[in-house]
Amino acid sequence: MKPTIEAVLTYNLSLKRTVEPIYDYLYTTGQEILDKYNPCKANGADCVAGKGKRCDHCCGGCPYLGDEGCTVKSLWCKLMLCCWARTQSPEGEEELKTLREQAAHWGLLGYRASKEDTFRHISKTIRRMRKEH
Repeated sequence: MKPTIEAVLTYNLSLKRTVEPIYDYLYTTGQEILDKYNPCKANGADCVAGKGKRCDHCCGGCPYLGDEGCTVKSLWCKLMLCCWARTQSPEGEEELKTLREQAAHWGLLGYRASKEDTFRHISKTIRRMRKEH
């Protein structure tokens, strides 16, 4: 028997409450991996790639980048490494890749999105689904 759209929507509304602890766990674990391997060789907002260099997933140009680093809790930024940083720590990249796969499974990887923006997007998706059905 197929679940009703109401059952699916009710499930999705409770999903935010379910995945928030998962987001926090992945974020904290990602930070632990970054601390362990220090692939960015970061010093505040400076990194191994150097100021002004662009690379995939680079922090450069991000509106949330402050003088001391990231100013929001962004899961994407904890789990992604630029091409320069990946070469500094293949082991760390492998560990982060595992976390990225888990985050993607739960729909938690919003490009440079803060935690609040990620869950706002989840809420909008749920509201849109509700209106469509």
